[in-house]
Amino acid sequence: MTERHIDGRALLAHMQVMQGLARKFVEPTPAYVSIGGESSLVPGSEELEGAQRNYLFANDMLRLLDGPEQRFAESHAGFDYVSEATLTLSNQFHGELVSKANFTKALNGAIEALARLDKVKKTIFHGRDNNLNPAEGQRDISDLPMMLVASNAGIEGGFTLEEAENYIHGVIGIATEAGELLEAMRDAINGNALDRVNVKEEIGDVKWYASILAKVARFMWGDDERVNIAKLRARFPERFTEYDANNRNLDNERSILETHLPINERKAKMDGERNLDGEALEAQQPG
Repeated sequence: MTERHIDGRALLAHMQVMQGLARKFVEPTPAYVSIGGESSLVPGSEELEGAQRNYLFANDMLRLLDGPEQRFAESHAGFDYVSEATLTLSNQFHGELVSKANFTKALNGAIEALARLDKVKKTIFHGRDNNLNPAEGQRDISDLPMMLVASNAGIEGGFTLEEAENYIHGVIGIATEAGELLEAMRDAINGNALDRVNVKEEIGDVKWYASILAKVARFMWGDDERVNIAKLRARFPERFTEYDANNRNLDNERSILETHLPINERKAKMDGERNLDGEALEAQQPG
């Protein structure tokens, strides 16, 4: 099957047309169907039952078209993450507050530590021998994924063993790619031309690891961008200010983060949701 590129704006426009058509089928209440201003259907008749089922069907369609899915499509149809991020970017550079010695020490220390972590990553996930074997009497880390599974056993959804392994891989991977970006920056500071192709490569690698974490965390790819901007726009309503950066409302920011449900909760976590037979649907739990 040939893959098709889906245009967000076109999809949203189509959904809105369907929504408008669906509204034509919806009467003020499902219990009283009016034709020509007068009730023409006998209570308990097949005609009334059919009309009520049509009403429920139309409302199911409206819930799909005016619910989380449409809001998701609408938020992404004209959403430019890079432009939105720039609005909350600091325009200050307080270089006078950090000594060059402290900056160099921190930079070199981070690069060295992350290079060691990269060896750990490649040993664990690539099977590469980097001479990191435990000495006699030392413990290895074979049980590390199971420790994550156990520590999250009481949390809704929890961790599968595979998710725990992928979580470790994703987090360490992002850290080690950051180390390579730091090394490229150090080279540029020391007079070497910035290798923009390499920077692009490292950003792509970071996104690869981020996609692994998105699957583990069970949210839709791209939701992280939208909720990140929502959080930052709450922190900086118009633009970046140092006052707002240093006086954050952490409770408010956490509330914004928690309003975005995991992907497998998105479709069913709606109050009073009903199926075509009018039966209440239970909210799906993360699998």
